[in-house]
Amino acid sequence: MYYSSIPNHTLIVEVTPMTAYSFACGEYPGMEGCPGKVQAETEAELWQLIETHARIAHEEDVSAWSDDEKTQVKALIKTVD
Repeated sequence: MYYSSIPNHTLIVEVTPMTAYSFACGEYPGMEGCPGKVQAETEAELWQLIETHARIAHEEDVSAWSDDEKTQVKALIKTVD
């Protein structure tokens, strides 16, 4: 929280740290050479970017990803402060 005093006034501004989410495709097993990295404000937005990257860069059918593959991707999602 930030406080600033101005004569006869008090300004209080609450700053909420913003957390973002990131994923680096090259960290996924078998994708070590891929330079693709995505970042978004929400995990849902990040998943959209991950899936778009997989479709375009790797010509993958993301609807065919197994639960294990999704779990591996999720484990590689990092928070960015």
